[in-house]
Amino acid sequence: MGDTAPEPLPVGVDRDLCIGTGDCARLAPLAFRVSDRDFISEVLPGAAATDPTLLREAAAACPVEAIVLPRAGWPDALGATTADS
Repeated sequence: MGDTAPEPLPVGVDRDLCIGTGDCARLAPLAFRVSDRDFISEVLPGAAATDPTLLREAAAACPVEAIVLPRAGWPDALGATTADS
């Protein structure tokens, strides 16, 4: 039995809710960044491969709950953007 990587966790940012505090980018810099164009957080390519614990911590730290961590039916979250969209 070897160590296995965690299952990728789809992640998105609801652009209508995000206020660009950057908490997500500080906690998970390989998954999020704050856009220089509109000053809201965006998901980086490969974010789904980020440690799910970090993604959950970033979501919990978001003051407006703009980080979307769906469990099924991705990408059904209205207004959310992903690295793949």
